Amino acid sequence: MGAIFISHASVDAVLAARVADGMRQAGHSIFLDSDPRDGISPGSDWRQMLFDELRRCQAVVFLNSRAGQVSMWCHSELAVAIELGRRIYSLDLDLDLPPHPLLHSLQGIRLDSTIDASVQRLADSLAADGLAGHPLLQRLARREIERANRFVRLLPAGREIAYDGEDREWLLGLTQEARSSIDAVSLFVVDSGMLGSDGGLWVSDLGTRYLDLQREAIGRQVSIRRVFVVENDDLAPDVTFLKIIQMQRDIGVGVRILDHQLIPGWLQARIFDFVVFDGALSYETTPATTFSAAGSRPTIVRTLLAPMPERVRDLKHAFEQLWTAADPERQIGQ
Repeated sequence: MGAIFISHASVDAVLAARVADGMRQAGHSIFLDSDPRDGISPGSDWRQMLFDELRRCQAVVFLNSRAGQVSMWCHSELAVAIELGRRIYSLDLDLDLPPHPLLHSLQGIRLDSTIDASVQRLADSLAADGLAGHPLLQRLARREIERANRFVRLLPAGREIAYDGEDREWLLGLTQEARSSIDAVSLFVVDSGMLGSDGGLWVSDLGTRYLDLQREAIGRQVSIRRVFVVENDDLAPDVTFLKIIQMQRDIGVGVRILDHQLIPGWLQARIFDFVVFDGALSYETTPATTFSAAGSRPTIVRTLLAPMPERVRDLKHAFEQLWTAADPERQIGQ
């Protein structure tokens, strides 16, 4: 989390928030325990989190006040920071304050005409010590945090969560977190491109990481099954197709190949790429329309996570129907 840890007494929370805002504007990431964005989340082990953040931070800013000087937690935070060798900056919140008992040898930043002016002096001191913020990276970090917050807010509602494009982190993260099963339907033309392509997803960086994570999942006893739906009979002798199938089987994935003509009639209009994780959550992708008979893998225009029980139940049923229809002994070209 934060590169700057702000230590303060609880009665100084309002001024601490102003200091935190000034640090963010200077391009720093911060940790402030009471901050709704960068602080301690409800339900967290706050004692452990405080000490973890002290270990991660680059510097500690102590807000020196009469309350801060007698705060047991401020004393503990400063003691840990000193033991860890962290840079410490003391910022006075009142006039004519003595230093904290642990910081007698440290030159503090006296209260200026305004708290904002004092924060600017603090930012200048950090920059002079090589701890200047990186505004672009910090703006990116805030955007990622906001995106994660939006994701978390949708979870209790039990609604589908959509992303425009392909969210690789969802796919990889779910594979890492799966505990019992991963059942996937893969349209070969979507995952691997058209006939004569270079293998699409499965030879990309994403595909390589995905296979590695599936191997690890199998190592922790997760069952993985994949139905490759073949829409083109010309794939039979395709070397790329053969290699992709073998890659899956080599790591322990149960693979079956299904000729599209064998798909039950009631299912034919509903076939698309999806993965059901632990029988509880579906990961679904929608490819862009392609007008080429040969070429690369179609672009994914939408990714969907669906936790709704009825939706997952329907997809589990569809998978089992396709798994049964696929011939486990069928070889390519038969």
